[in-house]
Amino acid sequence: MIYADVVSLIGLIDRFVDGDTSQATAGEIEGLILECFPDEAWSESVSLALSLYIPGGGGHYYDAPALIQELNEACEILRSEWADPCD
Repeated sequence: MIYADVVSLIGLIDRFVDGDTSQATAGEIEGLILECFPDEAWSESVSLALSLYIPGGGGHYYDAPALIQELNEACEILRSEWADPCD
């Protein structure tokens, strides 16, 4: 994992949280997590939520608000682990 990957992931998460709740964006987030963050403690639960995401949810699927909660938790971890000490 490198800083550029963290910045890219946070950017994708922010895009999703800010309203682009498409499956395409969720797929981009999932792909980046699987490629760059497979061994992180939080990645398994977030990847599962992403794989079960369908806009509108229903049944055992995640809807946007539930996925946003998972993504926000991951984003908090990333921001705390990769905080810029000059901020």
